[in-house]
Amino acid sequence: MRNEIFESFTKFTNSALFMPTMVGVLIAILVIVKIANKGDVKERNKFYDSAEYTLGTVTKKQIEGPLGKQYVMYVEYEYYVNSIKYIGKDSKSHLDSKKSSREFNAKRKKGKFAVAYNSQNPQESLIRLDYPVNSEADVKNIFK
Repeated sequence: MRNEIFESFTKFTNSALFMPTMVGVLIAILVIVKIANKGDVKERNKFYDSAEYTLGTVTKKQIEGPLGKQYVMYVEYEYYVNSIKYIGKDSKSHLDSKKSSREFNAKRKKGKFAVAYNSQNPQESLIRLDYPVNSEADVKNIFK
């Protein structure tokens, strides 16, 4: 039974259908990922439309991945609303823009950025890696 499966697989990989099939599978995966990301982008933009903004500081980038390659899985940050400290995690901040994607993947692990938060529930937040800032005044000037 094992030999039959192995022989069938070997025949398939050596056939003219193998490469078109693999290309088709790869394209299908890319399309699915792109569609999923579009939904995430829409959700983030909807959140930004009704959010308040404050200064946030990246405290950690959790970096994981196979040997030789590193992937940032999430950015952890802290921010204050009405003198209360909050800690947020955002694994999709790279979707906001090319600039945020570059920052998301940068080896630098610290920095100050604008944080969008829900004024009714300040624990709900997203970090804007495409808006590096130095102070709360910078945030207020950008998001008037």
